[in-house]
Amino acid sequence: MASASWSSLSLSTTLIFLTVLAFSACCEAAGQGKGGGRGAIDYNIATPDEKIVNILQFGATPDGKKDSTMQIIRAWQAACHINGKSRVVIPKGDFRVAQIYFAGPCTASQIVVQLQGNLMASTDISEFESPEWITFEYVAGVVFVGAGGLINGQGPSIWKNNDCATNPDCVLPPCNVKFNHAKNIIVRGITSIDPKGFHMHVYASHNIRFQKIQLIAPAESPNTDGIHTSNSSYIKITKSKITTGDDCVSVGQGSSGIYVTDVSCGPGHGFSIGSLGKEEHELPVTDIVFSNCNLSGTTNGLRIKTWPKPNPSKVSGVFFDNIVMNSVKNPIIIDQEYSSKGTQTASLVQINDVHFRNIRGTTTVPMAINLVCSNTFPCTNLEFYNINLKHVAGQPVTSYCSNTKATFGGVQIPAACH
Repeated sequence: MASASWSSLSLSTTLIFLTVLAFSACCEAAGQGKGGGRGAIDYNIATPDEKIVNILQFGATPDGKKDSTMQIIRAWQAACHINGKSRVVIPKGDFRVAQIYFAGPCTASQIVVQLQGNLMASTDISEFESPEWITFEYVAGVVFVGAGGLINGQGPSIWKNNDCATNPDCVLPPCNVKFNHAKNIIVRGITSIDPKGFHMHVYASHNIRFQKIQLIAPAESPNTDGIHTSNSSYIKITKSKITTGDDCVSVGQGSSGIYVTDVSCGPGHGFSIGSLGKEEHELPVTDIVFSNCNLSGTTNGLRIKTWPKPNPSKVSGVFFDNIVMNSVKNPIIIDQEYSSKGTQTASLVQINDVHFRNIRGTTTVPMAINLVCSNTFPCTNLEFYNINLKHVAGQPVTSYCSNTKATFGGVQIPAACH
């Protein structure tokens, strides 16, 4: 049911939107050198004041067969404990690596990890004691930069044994890269392929910037989310391409100040907030922006998903703006009965202040907008402005709303639901 005009909402919501954009500009400035200007720093070029640490100096073997885990850890430790700036160079070649931690705290003021070669994950799942392969933890001021190499999780070795599609209590396999209690990190030009689980997981971290990265896995690869955030703040993902088997970007509980722009997604499951409400004591999700992105051939477009369980939480201050879709199956979806269709229990996750603006393109299904909100806490202050979604075969498109309070303005294709 429409409850207010679009114009009555525009001032307050625009102020929130501009606040998140201000964070984006602030973070960009934080990554610039004294010379000033965007793009002023090429992190693939070492500066004279850096101490260079090459993993070959510590006995790493670039043949893809002999394990180089401890050799790379020793190289990291040497760089970590330098006073001043340091650089860890992973040269050309294939380096077989088991579970590895780039751990702090460090005395170095900045550490550049330069990936020229390929890191190859072990195919022996018993070598992983926890669900991550490469972890940056308790570090600050790290730059992880790609220089032609890639991170290869060798996921096909275990994908066939992944039962998470049918087992809601499954243990997720290791992600390619995890940032754990990290801050002020730049990830630029990195390519990640075929993870066993997620490509990248950001947990309990602050001010992490992903720039010009590529995350690649087959459409049928299970649980290969591109970037998943949880309990983290001020995460920026820009100018990147994600083709994978699950959500391209998934925003989990406790995430705030997440800014995603100029990201291409597909194949995959689209951009998602959630799933939320599965566990007790989950933290709210606030101030999330997806803008100037495109989705192609994805199973979902823009999605918020929560479990119908008695675990309260909140989602608010969400903006999806200027999104282009090409043959997307479910373009706009709010699902508060996630994994439990027709359940008698209701989700206690409150969804408020969510904005869909300037969304256009094509869908492969007749229902372009499907909003199933909680009957205990209906979705409130939803805004739809300039929505233009057409069926690839020219069929009529429809929308469905349940337990929603929404406003509509501008073009509305499909017609607004009430």
